[in-house]
Amino acid sequence: MLLSNSKLANIFHGIVKCYLKKTFNIFSMFYCEYNMSLWDFYKAFQVFWNWGCSHSEERHMRSENLPASPKICPSCLMILLFLTVKYLYINTVDIISASSVDACKAGPAVDAELARAIMARQFHPPVIGPEVWEGYVFSGLEILIKESTDLYGAVLWPSAMVLCHFLENNRDKYNLLDKNVIELGAGTGLVTIVSSLLGAKVTSTDLPDVLGNLQYNVTRNTKGRCKYTPLVTELIWGQELNQRFPRATHRFDYILAADVVYAHPYLQELMDTFEYLCQENTQILWAMRFRLDPENSFVDRFRQRFHLEELYSLPSLSIKLYRAWRRDGTTKDLREAAKH
Repeated sequence: MLLSNSKLANIFHGIVKCYLKKTFNIFSMFYCEYNMSLWDFYKAFQVFWNWGCSHSEERHMRSENLPASPKICPSCLMILLFLTVKYLYINTVDIISASSVDACKAGPAVDAELARAIMARQFHPPVIGPEVWEGYVFSGLEILIKESTDLYGAVLWPSAMVLCHFLENNRDKYNLLDKNVIELGAGTGLVTIVSSLLGAKVTSTDLPDVLGNLQYNVTRNTKGRCKYTPLVTELIWGQELNQRFPRATHRFDYILAADVVYAHPYLQELMDTFEYLCQENTQILWAMRFRLDPENSFVDRFRQRFHLEELYSLPSLSIKLYRAWRRDGTTKDLREAAKH
């Protein structure tokens, strides 16, 4: 049976995306403290690609008055493929060199081994279908994540994988079983899903535009698998915190966050949200991808309000994982509290 144009477009789109992701997984070991890493470039590629398909789809609907179906934009594809090849050709040598310097400082063998273990948790679909998804393995289970490239918040970034890997491999010190957990900027929901599989009572939060895709992924991967059903809810940083999360009834053992700090205009609101939600004995586990100066300055300001401990440092991925707790006189020493 012959395939329709829309199905062929879906298949081709999936093949291209799969190929590019595998290519960038190879180069993920090389990107370092660059203003625009290969992963950033790839994610920009995804968003631009999605825009080209949407633009083509709108023209298709206007001209033929037909239901929406993905369309390939050949001109966008050719331009982006050219830019990808050019970017890799120009920057690969410099990136490898920079990575070697940073890795030597942090211990290249340990860094490379840990980075490989984390990235190995990702797998790609064996068969290309109408829905493009990413696969991950945590807690001995396959997790299928659907990305929505219309928004950066609905795209999975590697910091989430780092945090999930840490949570699964450090259950002796950071046991999430029966703990109250809130995730900020949950995005595609991987951290929420893994935390739920580990037995936590999770409140998963993000902006309203992201909640549809987030709820879909969380429900798809936790239904019938978890002790507690995760709650997906809206949270705009710095707004209506007292009304939505009154401190008398909302006490969280852990605040989880992955890649919530980047060059966006709401860093102060994020800081205020951390400070409001973090009560006595609350621990923050926060994975961060370093890109530009705003990330560094945020960490400096964060240290003024919280005790900060570095748990992971992965120069090859430009990611650090932190643990933090309140910097006031009533807070217990959470180094001891983490053991219980």
